[in-house]
Amino acid sequence: MAALNATPRDILDIEIAMKDVEARINQKKDSTEEDIAFHQAVADSSKNLITPRLIPLLGTISRYISESDADLDEETISSHREIYEAIASHNPVAAKDAMYLHLVHSRRLLNKLLAGKED
Repeated sequence: MAALNATPRDILDIEIAMKDVEARINQKKDSTEEDIAFHQAVADSSKNLITPRLIPLLGTISRYISESDADLDEETISSHREIYEAIASHNPVAAKDAMYLHLVHSRRLLNKLLAGKED
């Protein structure tokens, strides 16, 4: 939906948020707030009334993952770039694929972290 509905301003907001995440990661600082802002910008650009309301839930998950796994940095940068590029080019198929892969990776990481907590 974001790839179809994003305005030039929405695309700029996504790009700024993406670069903020990258900057924090490259500075070896916590990027949780910036990651939440990136996902909020993507959700807002969808122009869907429900999607932006899901971001607080994603924020809770993002905080848990970022506190638990340092290997997430490289995946975050590359997947956010793929999502941004697909939205900026108004390519809904590529955007859906990029977001799907990002969510699958995050789910796998979360499952791995939760399994480690049970040990």
